Amino acid sequence: MGAGAGVDESAAEDAELAEANQIIAFLAGDGLSLSGKRVADIGCGDGMIDLHLALATHPDQLVGYDVRPTRTLHLYEHIRLRRAASELPKALRFVTSTATHIPARSASFDVVIAVATLEFIDSGPAVCREIARILKPNGLLVVRLSPYVASAPYPRTNLDAVQRNLASAGLRIAKVDAETPLINVDAEHQYRPLSTIGLGRVSLLVAPSTRVIYRPVSRVIRGAARRARDRYWRPRKLRQRTVGTGAQSDFREEGRWFTEHYREAATTVIDFLRAGGVVVQGTRVADVGCGDGIIDLGILDGGRPAELWGYDLRLTDVSVLLERAERAGVGGHVRTGLHFAESSPTSIPTPDGSFDVVVSWSAFEHVEHPVTMAREVYRVLRPGGVFMLQLWPFYLSPHGAHMVDWFPEGFAHLNRPLDELRAEVIRRSPPNDPTAESVVTAYLSKITPSDLQRSLLASGLVITQLQLMVSGLHIPREVDNCRISDLLIGGVKLLAVRSG
Repeated sequence: MGAGAGVDESAAEDAELAEANQIIAFLAGDGLSLSGKRVADIGCGDGMIDLHLALATHPDQLVGYDVRPTRTLHLYEHIRLRRAASELPKALRFVTSTATHIPARSASFDVVIAVATLEFIDSGPAVCREIARILKPNGLLVVRLSPYVASAPYPRTNLDAVQRNLASAGLRIAKVDAETPLINVDAEHQYRPLSTIGLGRVSLLVAPSTRVIYRPVSRVIRGAARRARDRYWRPRKLRQRTVGTGAQSDFREEGRWFTEHYREAATTVIDFLRAGGVVVQGTRVADVGCGDGIIDLGILDGGRPAELWGYDLRLTDVSVLLERAERAGVGGHVRTGLHFAESSPTSIPTPDGSFDVVVSWSAFEHVEHPVTMAREVYRVLRPGGVFMLQLWPFYLSPHGAHMVDWFPEGFAHLNRPLDELRAEVIRRSPPNDPTAESVVTAYLSKITPSDLQRSLLASGLVITQLQLMVSGLHIPREVDNCRISDLLIGGVKLLAVRSG
């Protein structure tokens, strides 16, 4: 064996060790463990993941099933070289199975594991029925789906199809998490759903439909909401406080709001564009849905475009913007090249091909006619111009109604009438709270990732760079009828190029 082959094999073993650790950590997040359990691994391959799990967690029994016999000699060699043990764990064994039949008694396993299996098999419903058969009534299934990056071979199914296959076998997804790498999207992948090209490794915790997983779920969801809020920022129109009330908390909130948008959000826009090969310095930039203009001020100061126009349904008050900038310590002087104009819900008042870059930050979830507005973005871009879009949150995600401050448990807007929730927001808020007022009066387009993708394609904008925004979450039974990808994908950042 050549030296290169040895390096490749060692790298593969390290990856499988990391995979085993991810499974352990994913279960530990709900206070679960494989210790003392009867465990089955469906599609165990070379058995290396099972070896690591057996050594680390000490299950009562761990059986690996695969259509090809697993070479235990290779595993013996591995533990001798790594000095992990003197012999294979007695709990570990391997059994050859078929693609549609697992040779095990019904209700014989506490936990079933499927790593990079369910998305690549032709007989998904049959395999899911077999998994449901061998699971104990209070058992759990851990699914790890391989990365759905655009450069990888297209799997035979996708996340939503896996959900359907599991549901057909009486299994429901109770918890989901995913990695979200930055993806460069080739033209040939434009028509694939965003969830199949933008999600990395996906982890699912699955249970029989009758099982309720014990966990203080409200605490879990509150933590996920807080992490999502801190990472992606709530839409800028929703937390804006009035100035000059005399309340110290209002000034602190305004300072945080200004910093989040002037520094953090503006830097995100500049860096995301730069990652796609676009430098804003010296260009003409437009911001569609500019709100209070703080992000535009940050882009102008940090990116140095030649000119930046902010458009919104309400004309941005420049005097208020500069007052806030002065209080934040970034200078209240008038910036050369910064302009604001009033737009309409369906048009941007500027000639064709006016801009090199168009930006939209947390605005498209409020756009009533996304196809029309996407066509307007196409129109005002010069040929080869770039559209940078950030949208958070999508409506079907946990906080799609922008009510995280009032309903941190998430999904309230999918379980209760929106008017009832808005009345509750007013009841829980101080009088004349502008944050509550903006939530109550906000228009929500209820756009989904698929709707957004279709809108861009219909306008002639070609996605070239993509990063989905997700937070690990537990899925309440009340939303089991929704596609898991719509629940999981909280938002998106993308670059799209004018094709013609």
